[in-house]
Amino acid sequence: MKSRKTNLEAIEPASEKPELHNSMVRRPHKEIRLGREAQHRIGELLRTMYNSYVNEGVPQHLNDLVRRIGEQE
Repeated sequence: MKSRKTNLEAIEPASEKPELHNSMVRRPHKEIRLGREAQHRIGELLRTMYNSYVNEGVPQHLNDLVRRIGEQE
């Protein structure tokens, strides 16, 4: 299988606390952030998904329900 390059960067944790030697204490993990290209692509995909739902419109039975509720007020 071919290896793929990822757009991930390892970021050091913000706090520089000395680590305790107790084995029960969790050590901070390196924070992983997505690069700009990956963020942009995810944004495009989310917009595409959202737009497809918006373009479907509201089903007629829901339109009728909203109209009836509005008439009652």
